[in-house]
Amino acid sequence: MEHPRIWLFRDYFKKTNLKPPIIDVGGREKWKETKGYYILNIEKHKSIDIIANGEKMPFKDGSIGTIILTEVLEHCENPEKILKECWRVLKKNGEIIVSLPFFWFYHPDPNDYWRYTKDGLRVLMEKHGFKVIETLTVCRLPLFIVSAIHGSVSHLLYSVRNIKRIGKFLRYPFSFLSLILDYIMIPFYYLAYKLERFSSEEFIYVTTLIKSKKSYEKL
Repeated sequence: MEHPRIWLFRDYFKKTNLKPPIIDVGGREKWKETKGYYILNIEKHKSIDIIANGEKMPFKDGSIGTIILTEVLEHCENPEKILKECWRVLKKNGEIIVSLPFFWFYHPDPNDYWRYTKDGLRVLMEKHGFKVIETLTVCRLPLFIVSAIHGSVSHLLYSVRNIKRIGKFLRYPFSFLSLILDYIMIPFYYLAYKLERFSSEEFIYVTTLIKSKKSYEKL
């Protein structure tokens, strides 16, 4: 099932003005339908507009209005190379929107290297010549609790299902239980999603989202 942080990202991008041309690095589907929005990825897929590596993008210096990096940098062995390249291709006062997990399960795609607090991500952005203009914590306490319960039980079922000593036919009940669990959790996720706006706790959260502007000079 689609995690509610995706719902929150959609809410955010729906009300956020994006300066074209817009490059969604590592994305698989657009956050909003708008003119001049392109997805760049190293994988071939019908939704991908540009096949390229984020460390070496096929754009001229200062030619891009907005770059989006949602849940991508944690999978990059050297995220600093990506940010340097983003700085190069962004226009003056161009904007970059980055989200990274802080408190989330290991999820290799194909690898999973990094976790950042909101302060750590701010320092990373400033180090590479970006001026932070907005910081959000996504999936605070209500959604974190529901996500932790769902994720823990799902991983337990997955681990048991993949024990080699369990016969092939005995694995089907665990797959069925995982599916049932997803459906059971939907109303709890929806309730937590609605409570997100009332939650001010930032000591524990799933993801940090930062919107930054390209500085005229690297710091």
